[in-house]
Parts: sequence; C-alpha cells; structure tokens
Amino acid sequence: MGFWAKKIHCLHLKKDVTVEDICGKRMKAFPLFAMSINFLREHLLEMVTKQMIGIEETDILYVLTVPAIWEDNAKKCMRDAAVALALEPECASIWCETLGMDIKGAESIQGAQYMVVDLGEKRIFDTVKTKHFIVRVSASLRKLAKKHSKQSLEDRIAALDIQENSITPKACDKLKIVGTIIQSWFKRPIDMLIQHIRSFLAEAKMKRVQTVVLVGGFGESPYVQERIKNEIPAVRMIVPEDAGLAVLNGAVRFGHNPAIVCSRIMKYTYGTKVFSEFDEKKHPCDKKVWKNGGWWVPNCFNVYARVNEEVRVEDQVTMIGTPYSKVSLTPVYRTIQENPEYVTDPGCELIGTVRLENSIDIPFEEQDIEDTFVFGDTELLVKTKNMATGKEAFMTFECFK
Repeated sequence: MGFWAKKIHCLHLKKDVTVEDICGKRMKAFPLFAMSINFLREHLLEMVTKQMIGIEETDILYVLTVPAIWEDNAKKCMRDAAVALALEPECASIWCETLGMDIKGAESIQGAQYMVVDLGEKRIFDTVKTKHFIVRVSASLRKLAKKHSKQSLEDRIAALDIQENSITPKACDKLKIVGTIIQSWFKRPIDMLIQHIRSFLAEAKMKRVQTVVLVGGFGESPYVQERIKNEIPAVRMIVPEDAGLAVLNGAVRFGHNPAIVCSRIMKYTYGTKVFSEFDEKKHPCDKKVWKNGGWWVPNCFNVYARVNEEVRVEDQVTMIGTPYSKVSLTPVYRTIQENPEYVTDPGCELIGTVRLENSIDIPFEEQDIEDTFVFGDTELLVKTKNMATGKEAFMTFECFK
C-alpha cells in the first residue's frame, strides 16, 4: 500500500485520525506510526547483530523525539507507538552544550536564556556561490503534470511567469534552475520565520535572550543564516557544526541521562474538578447547591500547577479529599488561563479521568483520597491513592476520543 507523502498535522493527533493512500483508500494513522517505528527497530537490530556480538534488545533504550508544541494527546500517541519521548528543542540544546567553548559559553552560564530555532529538514543552497542548480525530476511528476493539467511538464514550465530559460529541462529526468528562482521559493517562508522570531523577542519575558541557536538541516543554509543575521542584528546567532544532527545527537544524550533536563515551564494550568464550600464573597448564589448538609459550589477548578510556572522534574503536588461513594472519579482539566475558577469556563478542557474504587466496609469519612500530580517530565502523570485501603489508580488520557 503506497501513501501520499502528505504531512499529518500531529499537533492535535488522535487515534482515529486517518490518512489516504494513492488509491484513495483511507486507514487509521496510528497503526502506520507503529509499523514505521517497528520497521526502524527491526532494521536497527539487523544492523547491530551484523556488526556487534552480545547485544540484546534489552540493552537498548528507544527514544523518539517530538516537537515541544505537540499536544499531550499527540505525545501519548507516540508514547504508545514507541518507548521514551524527548522534546526536540531540548535535545538540540543538550547537544549544543557539548560543543565548542564559543557555543557552550553562551548557554552554560547560570540563568542564561537563549532561543533554539529548529528549521527541520535539509534544504541547503547558496545562491551567491551557485548560479544554477540541477534538480532530478521523478517520472511520477511528469505523469502528474500530464494528468492534472493536461499539459506536459515542459509546457507547464513555459507557462510560468518567470524569465525565459530560468528553468530548463535537461534530458528526461533533470531540470536546470537559476539560483534566484530557488531563492524566491524560500523567500516568503523565511520572511515569516524572521517575523515570528522578532515577535517572540519583543515579548517582555524574552528581554534577557541575547542568543539564537540555529539547528536543523535548513539552518545550515548560508542564505537562511545571512537573512537572520542581517535582519535580526540585535541577537547573536550561533550555528553548531552539523546543525542538522543536533536533535538526534541530543536525544542520544537525553536517553542516557534524562535528568540532564532539571525543570520545564508549564504550557497549561492543570487541575481537577471539585466541589468547593460556598463563599458568598466569592461565589454567585446561583451556583450553590445543597449537598451533605451544607451549601457547596460544583465544577470548581482546583489548580495544581499554573501556566508559565517553572516546575522541576519529578515535582509533585498532592491534595487530600474524602470520598462520598464507592467509586471516586477525579476529572483532570487544563486551560491556558492562569487563574481559572470553574471547569466550565471557556478554554477549559477535560484531558482524562482517574477512577478509583473505595471500600464499602470502611465509613467514607474515614477514607482519605490522595490525588498527586507529577510534573516536569515530557508527559503529565496523575495518580490517586486511597490511604485507608492502599489502592492506587493512575491517569489514562482520554486523548483518543
């Protein structure tokens, strides 16, 4: 089965997301991720057994890098398909700390702040030194041009609004392209990149950022480097050697020592849905309900950690409550608001529910329920424990709905 080389938007990835093959047939993307990762695993094991003796798969830790902007549900998809997760900007930063003193010195000063710009795949070109480029054309491109435009590839090129002979077919599988044409293809995305970096640097919290570390294959392009250096002169730009391998090399170091990242900044405010005792100075009267002999307010957002708050790896926040039934359900919510009041506020999202069975042989008022949020890792862990019975339950994200 052949699939289009079409990017799946994994930012909001869910298990029921589907992709389409070249025949128009759709299937779920998640099994494809698992099969792709398993293929890489089998290929690795085959190469290792050919080159080394005595290596068992239990000796190997698999680390999968993901963009930091991915949502928790997308990370969970990849976690289920692989083993360990590492955030790509962190990996790039980890690797840069191992390089020469010029780069390491800009990063290793205590309290130093810098921006990592990961420009992804390799697209190196230098239009100053290279006047023409030779590009190989696949046979399928010619077929697609004929099928969708009813014109040959040569006719399509001739119809373009560009200077004559800027793109010239060579043989049946090559195109000779003038360097300025190649440059024009990348001008708009690089314009947008520079605007994006400028907007970030203009934020108040970025005032101490004086260094931009450029990684990723496209970051090795002299054209990209020159544009950023000339148009954002206020910051120092650093491009490490083999910038395209920075994430990969950093992921290897992270796999050997995950504790190398000691803290992270929260992307969201996290908490649970609880009943709060009615306070006439704080709560509207129309929200109160009579429950267990008193006035309470349902759907209150009980905050465990706030957006933009720094949390250390393995930091834990624990709160204790009392069950009122045989089963305790702890709904976990998140929001980009710093001080949410109710889980029904706009932007609040249910991300998972912890279910814990309580004892019917012990009075509920004698059973304490301990809810613990463990922050700082690349994923959030929530666990609930009945202190009287010792029973525990862990959070499972409802990210595949």
